[in-house]
Amino acid sequence: GYSFLQSGLNDWAVAIFKLNVEFYPKSSNVYDSLGEALHASGDREGALGNYRQALMMLEALPEKTERDLQSIERTKRTIESL
Repeated sequence: GYSFLQSGLNDWAVAIFKLNVEFYPKSSNVYDSLGEALHASGDREGALGNYRQALMMLEALPEKTERDLQSIERTKRTIESL
């Protein structure tokens, strides 16, 4: 997905990341990636929904690693900036 996103093929990136969500619905990272692709495609509301889903999943983790805590803060900043 990121190869398409970096090449400006945002619709392809969105399609790939949507498949990732279908295949890995318990991964917060796939929602974050889809949010990024949707934002690049101009779909602010779709991006926000996916970033919020990623944040909710991260915050629900019973034990958070330092990386999880960093992801939570980064996702919060991203949501605030949209």
